[in-house]
Amino acid sequence: SCGMICASEELELDELFPASREAEIMDLKDFDFPAGMPISEALQLNDVILEIDNKSLTNRPDLWGHYGIARELSVIFQRNLMPVADFVLDSSLEDNEPSLPVTIESPERCSRYAGLVFSGLDSRPAPHWMRVRLAAAGITPHNALIDITNYVMMTTGCPTHGFDRRFVNKELIIREARKGETLELLDDTFLQLTAEDLVICDTSEPMALAGVKGGKKDSLHDDTTEMILEVAVFDPLSIRHTAQRFNVRTEASTRYEKGIDTQRVDISIALACQLLVQLFPEAQLLGYQDAVAATTSQAKIDVSLAALSKSLGRKVDYKQVSALLSALGFTVQQVDEDILNVVAPSWRSTGDVSLFCDIVEEVARIIGYENFDFIPPTVTLEKAIKQDGFDLERRVREYLAFRCDFREIFTYPWTADDLLAAAGVEAEIELTQPPAPDQSRLRPSLVPGLIGNVRGNLRFQNEIKVFEMAQIFLSGESSPSDPAEILPVQKLNLAGAIAANEDQGLYIFREAKGLIAQLPDYAGAEQLTFQNISRPVWADKDIWLNIIGQGESIGSLGLLSSKVKNAVGIKRTQVAVFELDMTKLKPRPTRGHEYKPLPHYPLVEEDFAMIVEEKVAWEQVREIVEPMVKELTYV
Repeated sequence: SCGMICASEELELDELFPASREAEIMDLKDFDFPAGMPISEALQLNDVILEIDNKSLTNRPDLWGHYGIARELSVIFQRNLMPVADFVLDSSLEDNEPSLPVTIESPERCSRYAGLVFSGLDSRPAPHWMRVRLAAAGITPHNALIDITNYVMMTTGCPTHGFDRRFVNKELIIREARKGETLELLDDTFLQLTAEDLVICDTSEPMALAGVKGGKKDSLHDDTTEMILEVAVFDPLSIRHTAQRFNVRTEASTRYEKGIDTQRVDISIALACQLLVQLFPEAQLLGYQDAVAATTSQAKIDVSLAALSKSLGRKVDYKQVSALLSALGFTVQQVDEDILNVVAPSWRSTGDVSLFCDIVEEVARIIGYENFDFIPPTVTLEKAIKQDGFDLERRVREYLAFRCDFREIFTYPWTADDLLAAAGVEAEIELTQPPAPDQSRLRPSLVPGLIGNVRGNLRFQNEIKVFEMAQIFLSGESSPSDPAEILPVQKLNLAGAIAANEDQGLYIFREAKGLIAQLPDYAGAEQLTFQNISRPVWADKDIWLNIIGQGESIGSLGLLSSKVKNAVGIKRTQVAVFELDMTKLKPRPTRGHEYKPLPHYPLVEEDFAMIVEEKVAWEQVREIVEPMVKELTYV
């Protein structure tokens, strides 16, 4: 046929044209299209969508809104940026606190909260152009009120939220949740709140999880006629913790986690008011309250033109730098011939720009990295550096992997508490933010991690040979690279484990002893011996040895005790374990070698009979003849 009648779902347009009943035909009577126009053009579906990876923007909260992207492109392509209309408050509404009281009880977690009360609203659908843009950005359209809040967020990067005025009791309070409080969601489930959660409340109960998710009570409904518009700024760390605790990631929480400047509230209010007036000509602003606990301070950086030119690899002057940075919203003032005082805009002052190197990056990327001449580094090739310690580490790894058939493993530097307790190892260094509650301590030995690895792999195979060469962490202070950087004492240790059937205990112990005894010969290290000096806490009471190098104990070898195996759940298996301090395993000194070229002429042996005066000594003859021949022998 020349055409067909379709439902919106069949064309995957059900988000833009939701059907009220199944198999409802898509109705385009409200659109004035000429015959033959492609539907993608008619419905504005031929837009270009750029999908930008989160990692590219994670430190640029200003780019989480389309206006921020437009600002960047306007500078790069030297185009004018359309300004956002200013929000002008009616003088009758200034200081109109009784219309909408707003109280911030947690100023360290909410720096600004603006609330606007609108009347004359309804649940009409948003215009097609807005619905298309929201759908293209991955936001499902609903109705004009909800779509306006989402549109403002996608434009400015500052989330907004709408409350139904009927269900807000007296005032809005931004505070920490109290013990035992809950928040009812739209799906009739409840969140159990804690004091770590920031909530938006009225005088009776929490209505929303601040910056993360709205509640059932505060939602906009089909019969909403009055709306409270929230435009706020919350602490990014607080929002992130709450979102992680409830496993809820929303468009709003993602943006708040990046850090939003308080000044962005103003352009968000201006755009929201502009859209509300445009879509609801009969709407009225009844009340306005702006509670400000703190204002984002603009970062100030002193920049040396000489240092900037040196960092860029090309000379730049004040006029050029000022033009580039001013277009990005920076303020540049010249202090003297060399020093510039640069003030970053508020939207770049939430952790993005604060250092001289940030200014170098801004100038370089706007000039264009492709416009810089390549300056090759100066490389002077000298004789190779002989690093005996690194060579020894590699030879030890190769010996265990290739000759002894071990598999090298890599474990995390933090160790589970049950493994530390089973091995009898005391760990003194704790992490302030551990990956798990039972993994808060850094390993002082590689043995607990090896035990955990053996336990996990015994589910799949009966015989195991594994080793690990890695850092351990001990109490004390060290500064391996920068004196200002204080770190725990770190040592490089080598540990290995052999697991076999329970009747193979002596065999695998002797195997481990033999490979340790032969390690110096294959790895080029000083010889090792064995003695019984001090039994390691994890070893069997009878089958153990200490590893001796250079006259001191540098490690231990032994079978795991039954107590350790029972504690970690290793059954019907014997495990031999060894561990030694690699920093005390010394490489064997190498013989000196000297290059001598081959002789130009073949070797010729000659016997000489010489008659000299009796007073001439053989030593005198040798001194004269020996430098001229390969070998000289007195017969």
